[in-house]
Amino acid sequence: MPAADLASVYDAMDRLTVAPKWQAGDLMLLDNRWVAHGRSIYLGPRKIQVALLA
Repeated sequence: MPAADLASVYDAMDRLTVAPKWQAGDLMLLDNRWVAHGRSIYLGPRKIQVALLA
């Protein structure tokens, strides 16, 4: 893939990225099939729990 095309994809992702303001006790549930993996670095403590559903 040409570098210019890849840059266009990254630019589109940056425009569409939503960065919520997290508070203590917040919980996020998502369906990984519909949500792209975030590329922004999260700093701070976290607890990750995973469940696989058929």
